[in-house]
Amino acid sequence: MTMIAQIEKDITEIKTDIRLLLGAIIATALGLAALLAKGFHWL
Repeated sequence: MTMIAQIEKDITEIKTDIRLLLGAIIATALGLAALLAKGFHWL
């Protein structure tokens, strides 16, 4: 039973890691898009 609990805990940790990673990627993409738009005087 402890093995299953450990696997479930690992899965929840992986899910939160993926959410953080996706959030960081999206934030970076938006930041770079804003810099690009500012560089081309679109904003």
